[in-house]
Amino acid sequence: MATLNPTPADSMNVLDALTTKCAHLESLLCMTYGEAAQAFNSMNDEIRDNYLWHVAEMAGEIKELAESLSPAAVQVQA
Repeated sequence: MATLNPTPADSMNVLDALTTKCAHLESLLCMTYGEAAQAFNSMNDEIRDNYLWHVAEMAGEIKELAESLSPAAVQVQA
């Protein structure tokens, strides 16, 4: 089976997706500590669990996107 090497355009799309997902994840996590944690901790258990489940899934998606980039593809973008 042939292996496809990502093109610079594909790598750029992945980097854009990574940047976007990281910004979203950072925003979601900001609600779980500091002053915002008070509101987060006052949510019912089901909502808090679903929120954290979503955060964990986003982290997994970010990991998969990062792993899909080859070192050569990242170097092209630098």
